[in-house]
Amino acid sequence: RLELGGGALYIDSGSESPELEVHTAFGIVRDIGTQFEIRIDAASLRVRVRSGVVEVHRGADIHSARPGTELVISSGSVASRSVAPHGSAWGWTAHVGPSFEIEGRPLTAFLEYLCREQGWTLAYADAALARAASGIILHGSTDGLSPSDALAVVLTTAGLTHRITDGELVITRILAQ
Repeated sequence: RLELGGGALYIDSGSESPELEVHTAFGIVRDIGTQFEIRIDAASLRVRVRSGVVEVHRGADIHSARPGTELVISSGSVASRSVAPHGSAWGWTAHVGPSFEIEGRPLTAFLEYLCREQGWTLAYADAALARAASGIILHGSTDGLSPSDALAVVLTTAGLTHRITDGELVITRILAQ
């Protein structure tokens, strides 16, 4: 049980965690194995869900939010709208979690971690590259690098590159010139 009186909180509880409750002046926010943000100011509570499900309990009323949903609750109303689970609005969350230790880990583990943290989906240019990625073992460290810089460094050293379109990270081989 947590209490939040103001400011912002980002929670990544994973799918195996026990139910977590965040108590606010606007209601109780219940996490059901998810990644989500809570932001409170004097007039409202905003809950944005990246993955999983979040419920906001206000007396007998329960408002659910699924991935890609934002709830804004004020003293007299509840509004819901769609939001992207990735992008600049989530940028601050990249700086609150631990960095991924790449030493001795497969490229696939790094990419899956990064996609989860950034709200992206992962795709490879072709099936052969997808199979090969699990055999690429990483060495070194990305400590102190932003997620985009860490991605660029890791992929370049593996002879790969990427593009991100509408929240999809696509991994491709660097073409020889």
